[in-house]
Amino acid sequence: MKKLISIIVTVVMLMSMCAFASASDISTTISNAAEHKASYQSGNNLVFKCELSGASSVKFTVPYDVLSAFYNDQTVLNYTFVFNKLSVRANKNEFFDFNVKEAVFELTERSFSAKLVYNNTSSKLITETNTDMRYTLTGANFSTHTVAKFGDEVVSCKESTKDKFVFETNKAGVFTPQKFEFPDVKNESEWYYRYINESGAYGLVSGFEDGSFLPQRKVTRAELATMIVNATGHIIDYRIDKNKTFSDVSERDWFYPYVTKCATLGIMSGMTGGKFEPNSPATREMIATVAVNVVSKLESFNGQPITVLDDQASKAELIKAFPDGKSVSDWAVKFVYTAYKLEIMVGSNIGFEPLRAVTRAESGKIFNDLFFKMGK
Repeated sequence: MKKLISIIVTVVMLMSMCAFASASDISTTISNAAEHKASYQSGNNLVFKCELSGASSVKFTVPYDVLSAFYNDQTVLNYTFVFNKLSVRANKNEFFDFNVKEAVFELTERSFSAKLVYNNTSSKLITETNTDMRYTLTGANFSTHTVAKFGDEVVSCKESTKDKFVFETNKAGVFTPQKFEFPDVKNESEWYYRYINESGAYGLVSGFEDGSFLPQRKVTRAELATMIVNATGHIIDYRIDKNKTFSDVSERDWFYPYVTKCATLGIMSGMTGGKFEPNSPATREMIATVAVNVVSKLESFNGQPITVLDDQASKAELIKAFPDGKSVSDWAVKFVYTAYKLEIMVGSNIGFEPLRAVTRAESGKIFNDLFFKMGK
């Protein structure tokens, strides 16, 4: 009976707070596991929710007996905390200890914190978890290159629209959404401005030690392998076969996992003499080949079926499409034509320029398109 009265009082308090836009800090205790679960379980997620206009924060206190019941409930895998425009989904196992007295979860519009309070009155503030938490922020004017910043650490975007921003991190604390820009890609009139900064926000491309992107710099084959894995890892199941080796690629090299993953799936191959030539520039026909090898593993790209013509037909179509169509290497003909047909790559007044080295600006656009259009 006491628990029921406690629940009723809590509900009445929350309803009262809803009536006042000046409500600031809200605190509520989850005192009955079964009743909370019956009202707030959605699939494998158990929701802790408070949406009150004018409130500045909410604090959910979960005593040990309730926390233990949730921990031992195999139908509950995650906790989802919701406060106005912010929601945080986290693995429930991150917030349990057999010696704990209670767990306290607090959210503001721009922060999430969790604290374990022990029977001896000591406590532990959780600032990092073993598994990533998924943050979703709604209602603000986000751009496609918004990122979150925890102190000095920038967290890449997972999804962004004008009204929603999603990111994943093992950090708990105060974060700041901010517009991502490489220091040398700030001119919005440049054709590559959006593609590069958007790709940077999503972690598809990265800058150099000083933070610069150097958009006109040539892309190396090692960088090409890295970009393709980063851009398509959400939909392609990459793996490493250590038998796929090159005489000039060592496990100590920063690009080893990317090169080996591409080689394992046949997305990139070596050059002459058993070498990969990681520092050689990647040409436009090379990047076309890599892109088509990736999308060919799917049934469609951007809503279009993937049809690869034979070499003879592809050569004929390329000659019609580009003044330099005859200069495409025989091994790359069908890949270049398919990349052109799917609008992954286009040419210019000069032509397709198959043997020209790809710039980092061009690669930013290509892999941006792959990331957003694969699987559609």
